Amino acid sequence: MPPFKKQLQTKLAHALSKEELEKLPASFQRLGHVVILRLTNELLKHKEIIGEAALMCVPGTKTACVNTGKIDSEFRQPKIEFVAGEDYLEVNHHEHGCVFRFDVSKLMWSMGNMNERKRMYEMVQPGETVVDFFAGIGYWSIPIAKHSHAKHVYAIDANPDSIAALKINQKINKIPHEKLTIIHGKCEEIATSLGHIADRIILGYLPAPAFALPAAFHTLNPRGGILHYEGVCEEGKYEELFQQVREQGSSLGWDVQLEHAQQVKSMAPRKWHYVLDIRATPIDYDEGVMGKPTRK
Repeated sequence: MPPFKKQLQTKLAHALSKEELEKLPASFQRLGHVVILRLTNELLKHKEIIGEAALMCVPGTKTACVNTGKIDSEFRQPKIEFVAGEDYLEVNHHEHGCVFRFDVSKLMWSMGNMNERKRMYEMVQPGETVVDFFAGIGYWSIPIAKHSHAKHVYAIDANPDSIAALKINQKINKIPHEKLTIIHGKCEEIATSLGHIADRIILGYLPAPAFALPAAFHTLNPRGGILHYEGVCEEGKYEELFQQVREQGSSLGWDVQLEHAQQVKSMAPRKWHYVLDIRATPIDYDEGVMGKPTRK
């Protein structure tokens, strides 16, 4: 089968100029029955016919949309516009044996994070308590709760649309409430009410969520645990992200060590999305009675 761009060019040869044909997208994003395109400003005036052509080029799709801008709101709401086919934007997206149901015009999905989502649930150890800050529709929480032997997963998000989708996804994936607790609210305010319970905390938010670090350290198990901290920096220069965690941890009495820096995807020229796996250990704890840590 010819490449996607070549197929579009063939179908639109009668409608677009040679210059416009050259600017057609070489790739697309597919979520369930929806195909999503990124078009240059010059092509936006042709978005409807390009969308119709894309539906013919991607078997099984029924709806075409255009991504019109970057995600820049607090709730990470994408800028998606329906352009052709059936105007129905709620999808069932399948990944790693999980189903995610959500409205693509209200909630984001990053295809570039697919391998990272798998890496994350494979890292979780049996019996761990995991707290997922900025849980969204369950990008991390659902696979961890379904595939790992975690003791419990707490998923926190401030976006009511995310919480509604997360509850649906919990039901679709048949995850019992004994395994996954969903909490609506700002993680930096809500997490501290959980107590010192977390063996592992996921801080999956861009730009790097330094503002949530005090709550994360407060939520860690008194014996310590793992922080997964996300951010964007120049390739290889993730030390600046780690420094944010080290400074905050030091001020709160924690020693932090970088165990691994995972390069996830390119965000812009010379800018990369990283996830840092950081081990945090309390500085001023001794082993007390029955092996339980007690503060000096």
